[in-house]
Amino acid sequence: MPSHSRFNGQQFAADDPRSKGAFSRRHQTGEAFQAYQAQKEADEQAFWRIVSDNKKARAKRGDAGQLKMLDSMFGKGKGAKKERKRLNARIAKAEAKNS
Repeated sequence: MPSHSRFNGQQFAADDPRSKGAFSRRHQTGEAFQAYQAQKEADEQAFWRIVSDNKKARAKRGDAGQLKMLDSMFGKGKGAKKERKRLNARIAKAEAKNS
């Protein structure tokens, strides 16, 4: 066996676990794996917290506010065509209902 093997274009020493084939975090045991799992869980919780915050902010903005935000992000009338069409339809429907 050569003193190194190739893995995704990288070379590793013969005693490196990645040199023995496909490598994943599941092969790790002990404290390193527990630390990895804890960080992964914390990252996922942070992700869902951000999603929740974004949903709350979007709900506060309303449809007209969302259009203004799209304009500030992409320029007036540019980008997010389907989103703009949907928002304009909802605004027109609300105005027709109120009239």
